[in-house]
Amino acid sequence: MLLSFFILAYSLSSQILIENPLYKDILNLNYDSARLKLNNSSKSKDLAYQMYLEDKIDFIQINIDQDPLLFNELKSKKENRLERLNKSPISKDAKQWAKSEIYIHWSINSIRMGEYFLAAWELNKAKTNAEAITAESPYYTLSLKNKGLISCFSGLIPEQYQWIAHTFGYKGSIKDGLEKLSAYNAIKHDNILLELDGLISIALIESYFNNNYKKGQTILKGKNSILCQFLYLLISLKGNDHDSFETSLISLNKHANKLPYLEYLRGLSKLYKMDKSGIKHFIHFNDKFKGNSYKSDALEKASWLSLINGDTLGYVNYQQQLLNTPNESTDADLNAISTSMQNTLPNIHLLKARILFDGGKYRKALEILQDDIKIKISTKHEQAEYYYRLGRTYHLLELYEEACNNYKTAINISKDFSLFFKGSAAYHLARIYESLKEYEKAKDYFNLCLSFKAYPYKRSFDIKAKSGLQRIEQKLEN
Repeated sequence: MLLSFFILAYSLSSQILIENPLYKDILNLNYDSARLKLNNSSKSKDLAYQMYLEDKIDFIQINIDQDPLLFNELKSKKENRLERLNKSPISKDAKQWAKSEIYIHWSINSIRMGEYFLAAWELNKAKTNAEAITAESPYYTLSLKNKGLISCFSGLIPEQYQWIAHTFGYKGSIKDGLEKLSAYNAIKHDNILLELDGLISIALIESYFNNNYKKGQTILKGKNSILCQFLYLLISLKGNDHDSFETSLISLNKHANKLPYLEYLRGLSKLYKMDKSGIKHFIHFNDKFKGNSYKSDALEKASWLSLINGDTLGYVNYQQQLLNTPNESTDADLNAISTSMQNTLPNIHLLKARILFDGGKYRKALEILQDDIKIKISTKHEQAEYYYRLGRTYHLLELYEEACNNYKTAINISKDFSLFFKGSAAYHLARIYESLKEYEKAKDYFNLCLSFKAYPYKRSFDIKAKSGLQRIEQKLEN
């Protein structure tokens, strides 16, 4: 989900643009109105920009709604745009810039729909078109944005998709990508929308790949459009800024009809308060959301709320439904399915500690974990989770020595099991050592994270670990 919204955000995040009625509609997810305004204002001399905007609107709608039928319906429009560009008398460089933008959009659309080889092919087309723009062209500086983004993505391709990277010759790094984006930003652009593309690209790369969520929040904060507020909400949640998350969620509730994913986030908000009414939000999300993402995860969280509120039958019911949801490849869903297949009741005290931690209540989570009488650990799985949860809680409380000790214990217990604790613990150990400027230790644990095989969330942690290694290399060079 976050990768889709990362690409979604990179060019659409300025309050300045709200003054333009077309951009106002785009940013506030008024798709039909935006398309009508664009069609009424289009001129042949602006064909490249027109095709870019038409495709941008489709791209946003696909990634917000995640409707497979809509995805298939709009595919033909993409092909029509590419054909119009190919037949147009506008300059070759203008065509290549617009085509590069369209192909990047559809690469991400294809990832969202699980068409990974097609996504790689689309990304390669975006790369080929961007790289073909000559240095003398006015479109050359515009091409630096996509070159930078593609370089960032190429350097973070997960292990199981490396064969695709080799097939298309993808090479890159976050460092190289940020350098290209900085070069893009160093030049004054005539169009404010294009000028902001690079700024938002850097902000979102820093947030999601370099864990600098504050930078992303700073850029997006105060932007009074639905899309920008929604992106700010997602970054706040990912960055453990729960006050901003709750405030933004309340602000966006009136736009829930435009943001189907918001119902899932409402459920999370109730879950963090252990409020059983959160179940209705998770169920409503599953009933109304047209995509498949997070549906298994939503049912898992509904089962948690049932269990911690004394409804064991409700827990079993939602767990059974979970195993019958449509196949989905998000890490959260895969972890929910993997956990459910173990067919055991979770340790309710560990579960409560997890929920409190996820909701930002670290001291309360620690109180439960330190209550030896209640915890009653009985299996290797519970032992691994116990020390992992202690590590995470101490980490966020900035008690780093205690965090490191518990992370290491969790790794030792879980290293031979298909549990995400080992990968997560190794990654977070590396982050602690990186923050302490103990870079060799950080490298060791990033590499340890990458070395673990076949566990839930592996793709996510592999991307983060690769990003971490690139940061360490850059720091050692400096």
